[in-house]
Amino acid sequence: MAVEFRCEKCGKLLSVDAQPDSKIKCPYCKAKLVVPAGVASLPRPQVPAGAPGQGGPGQPQPPEQAEEPSEDEAAVMGAMARVMPWLISLFFHVGLLVILAFITIVVFSEASAEYNATSDLLSDNPGGQLNPGQMNPEMQAHSRQRINRRRWSKRDSQIPMASVGQTKSRIQVFGIAGGSAGGQSADFGLTTGGSGAGPKSRFFGTGGSAYHIVYVVDRSGSMIETFDEVREEMKRSILRLSPAQTFHVIFFSSGTPKENPPRRLVHAVPQNKRQALRQREGPSPHPRAQPAAGGAHQHHPAPLRRARGDEGPQGHCRRERRQVQVRRAQRMRGTTPVLPGRLLAAVMLLAVPAALQADAIKLKNGLTYTPAVVVKAEDGYIHFRLMSGRVVAKPLSSVARIEIKGLGEFNRAEELAE
Repeated sequence: MAVEFRCEKCGKLLSVDAQPDSKIKCPYCKAKLVVPAGVASLPRPQVPAGAPGQGGPGQPQPPEQAEEPSEDEAAVMGAMARVMPWLISLFFHVGLLVILAFITIVVFSEASAEYNATSDLLSDNPGGQLNPGQMNPEMQAHSRQRINRRRWSKRDSQIPMASVGQTKSRIQVFGIAGGSAGGQSADFGLTTGGSGAGPKSRFFGTGGSAYHIVYVVDRSGSMIETFDEVREEMKRSILRLSPAQTFHVIFFSSGTPKENPPRRLVHAVPQNKRQALRQREGPSPHPRAQPAAGGAHQHHPAPLRRARGDEGPQGHCRRERRQVQVRRAQRMRGTTPVLPGRLLAAVMLLAVPAALQADAIKLKNGLTYTPAVVVKAEDGYIHFRLMSGRVVAKPLSSVARIEIKGLGEFNRAEELAE
């Protein structure tokens, strides 16, 4: 009776004709097996003769072949093998970014630009020098070479020399001279070197070499709080003028400006000074007046034309010495408020432009000018608003020069170390 069972070692299906509990040898793996007793009692399936895979009793059957995967499964597995590393890397980096987003704080800070305004040293002897002459330290040559000193011999020379220090007639000297290539005579406009050509005028601690000075003072509503201080400073400036200088005072607001009689440039003699000081007590700020400085120039007063050098036989000389300087008329103290964008007072030397725009100023930064607007001055600092909207605070001691749009520069009001 043929019994079919599988080999315990290789798993092949065996069909043997043996008794139960008998020992046989596997024809595939040569392992010794015991024919199970229960298998013989099981019904045997009827297989038709000649069927494939049907072998005779005791004949070994060919080994079974492993099932090969289909083409679709192979394509899917290949695609997964190529994509899976990229998917793993993508999920890893996304998770890492999410973790870093919770532990990272992003801070954006804008670095503030530094504006270094040049500082002027105010002294008791202000004023520029048009022609310093030979005393100009910038024109002096400095040599670093070693120079041998001259030594005089104690022995008398045997070579006879004629005496050149004795003359038959006295030397006659005409004119006036002063020391230091100008000296004290420079104050009378008689020299071109040393202390500078011409006398010096001082206003709020600053000054320049000018023959003709016109004080143009704003008396509009913006000057109510500081007008008295401006008049006192103008008084001190007028009293310092020398008789060789000419001056005139103009108070302007909306409408026709008020001029100091006789409405022309006069010499700074004591009589004219007293008359100007009496007139300065009259005008006062008008609360309803528009703070427009252009009114003082639209009427073109004769003293301004005279100061510009448009009249007189020496007009061409004055045009060569023309200086456009605007002096600020408020003392910049630590507690004095500054009205935004207002020019509180000005004095114009030698020339006056056609219009004055006091709403825009420029903060000097080295050789360039940064547009800015004065906001306020408190606690020893002056605040400027730049065109970008950012407010910059600078110490009053470092704010030396500010430029009004279209007019040139005007210096710091006074020494702030008081």
